[in-house]
Amino acid sequence: FNLEIKGETAMKKEKRTARDFGKAGDKTTPEARVPLQYTISAAQRTKTLNAPVDNTVVEDLHGYKVSDPFRPLENLDAPETGAWVDAQNKKFQDYVAGQPAIIKESSAFLEDAMNYARTSLPNRYGDKYFRTLQDGLAPQPIYQVMDGPDGTPRTLFDPNTLSKDGTASLSGTFPSPDGKYVAYLVSQAGSDMQTLRIREVDTGTDLPDVIEGCRFCNVLWDKDSNKGFHYTYPVTPGAWGRKALHHTVGEAVANDKPVFEKKGDAPWATPARLPTAKYEWITTGLGFDQNNGLHYRPLGSDEAFKTIQESGLYELNPVAEFDDGTILARTTKDASLGRLVRFNIADPSPEKWQD
Repeated sequence: FNLEIKGETAMKKEKRTARDFGKAGDKTTPEARVPLQYTISAAQRTKTLNAPVDNTVVEDLHGYKVSDPFRPLENLDAPETGAWVDAQNKKFQDYVAGQPAIIKESSAFLEDAMNYARTSLPNRYGDKYFRTLQDGLAPQPIYQVMDGPDGTPRTLFDPNTLSKDGTASLSGTFPSPDGKYVAYLVSQAGSDMQTLRIREVDTGTDLPDVIEGCRFCNVLWDKDSNKGFHYTYPVTPGAWGRKALHHTVGEAVANDKPVFEKKGDAPWATPARLPTAKYEWITTGLGFDQNNGLHYRPLGSDEAFKTIQESGLYELNPVAEFDDGTILARTTKDASLGRLVRFNIADPSPEKWQD
């Protein structure tokens, strides 16, 4: 767009590359380098195929006013977002429909480039090794298991057979610590909604446990156990907000025990545990923002999770736990590339941190 910025245009007569900025002697101000504050006109919005726009969204980032008029597109469930996606898809389909030679040539090139078998590195759980196999041009990789590092791979899941039209996908796998079970997620037709099931590895059969209505689900098995796991779930089915529940294998899903809840617009929550396993951790966040919230409680405790920080401030992730109650964590507070800090879990306020 030819964006209007305080009476000037963002298009500069002097041609300069991004590498020119910041060089010795360069006195160009940040405001002159890039268009930070602007609005989208009605004509410009028409060119975007009528994307939803809010010209009032302006944030103060490091002392500079930065516009984000397309922020409404982050509301994935809004009818306006869906209509814009449909319009974009139609424009693309209309374009490629008139380019049969290019489509044929591109398809042939990609098929030739991708038509070979490849595997992921294996992950060990107990005496089982799990990996994926992408078999040439198969739409989805196969999930395999081996009995030991030199065992013969066998198929545990072939997502290509989950539906006749190929629209079902394996969207997550979580082996138990001993490799006896794999909790797995299946999505239909590209939806965020997921169904969580448990498969017994040796027999390849599913247990009766079925958890419907998951969304962006994460699973953490109990430490050194195949008896149960924590999983995350929408506070309101089909909406934002996250809670964590504990499921015991073989018991009714209706009896799953709530352990954590974060209402509002938090789209994800991730339960975690360090190798020292002194605490249960849950990180929360908004969209793709890496500035996570951090919550904890002692391992095996039934007490409520305590909040060290809410999301949106900076990254803070524990990397080690010590017997004296201190935590070593990586943070981006006052360090955009990250730094290690140590703090007491009983008083984690940033002013008490030690580098």
